[in-house]
Amino acid sequence: MNQLFAAIREQHPGFEVMDVRLLANQNEVDNQDPEQLDAEFAAAIRSAEEMPIGQ
Repeated sequence: MNQLFAAIREQHPGFEVMDVRLLANQNEVDNQDPEQLDAEFAAAIRSAEEMPIGQ
């Protein structure tokens, strides 16, 4: 999940990712590439719109 963590740090400087937990049903995801999943999560973070927090 290195790409995901990097994308979050880019979008939110000064913050550090402490934990991301992804639980998968191995009966359904045996053939999925974890590197591709990491890249897709990172792309989603980078293209996400900013959310107002605490307002």
